[in-house]
Amino acid sequence: MVQEDLVSLSVNDLVSGNANTLIGSSIAGLNPNDIESFEILKDAAATAIYGSRSLNGVVVIKTKQGKRSTPLSVSVSSEYTVRDLPNYSNADILDSKENFGILKELEDKGLLDITTISQGQNSGVYGIMANRINTFDPIAGRFLLENTPDARNRFLQKYERANTEWFNALFRSSATQNHTLNFSGGGNNSQFYSSLGLYKDAGWTIADKVDRVTASLRNT
Repeated sequence: MVQEDLVSLSVNDLVSGNANTLIGSSIAGLNPNDIESFEILKDAAATAIYGSRSLNGVVVIKTKQGKRSTPLSVSVSSEYTVRDLPNYSNADILDSKENFGILKELEDKGLLDITTISQGQNSGVYGIMANRINTFDPIAGRFLLENTPDARNRFLQKYERANTEWFNALFRSSATQNHTLNFSGGGNNSQFYSSLGLYKDAGWTIADKVDRVTASLRNT
């Protein structure tokens, strides 16, 4: 049986991380624990077997099966993983104060011109400041921001102290559980393999959540 999968997997994806999990996640209904082995065919080796559909290569997945003349075998596996929130101390990331320190140094050295920076598409806080300096309020009879060193510093200090805890906003502590129950064996003229899998991931990031139940039965 040939199962065509519309999810694209590159060679780099297969060699980084757990390839069984990557393949199982990309093909609906296939439990990664049911994979015995996989092989990548390309060029003439692939087209000779699968024709023109395999011009870009084929991933051949061999699933587990029972063995003839063997007694019933029952296997149970459970895996629990707990992930805590990321921490800024473990990441080389500038906070707002450090970021503004670099921008201020660039400005002092004449490498950051606030009179032209607002013309950029992503000018950030300095672009907002430049627009306020160049925008005249006819009702108040003055510009929105006075173009003096003290006024500019007061404006920038407001953003310099505005540190958002993005790890708290986008991530959460989560637990992942993966359970698999399988039966295998065979008689003199037959062999069988069946499995039941449960995977639950509450999601490390706010938008992610996975609940998956898989079942398979193979009798030959």
